[in-house]
Amino acid sequence: MSYEQHMKHYRNHRKDRHCQQCSGYFGDGKCEEVPPTLEELREIEKKSFAILLEAAKTFPFPAHIFMTGRHWKITDKPNLFSLQVNSYEELLEFGKNYVG
Repeated sequence: MSYEQHMKHYRNHRKDRHCQQCSGYFGDGKCEEVPPTLEELREIEKKSFAILLEAAKTFPFPAHIFMTGRHWKITDKPNLFSLQVNSYEELLEFGKNYVG
């Protein structure tokens, strides 16, 4: 994947661009999806963080952001968009800083 493709994909994962989440929508038409409300996004964040807390058995592990830009999961291997979590304390710090 070229640098331009990586950056285009990265922009699709920004929190303020719900309609662009890997959907192929790049501002060239109307977004057919209705973006979730801020409350819905906060609920997604809290639930996905709770899943991370339960799933975090061994460290380090890569966590990847999916879907709305607020849904985190543990992945098999690190990639360009994953966050490397090295300890339980680091995971709690991440939750304090980024989860609504």
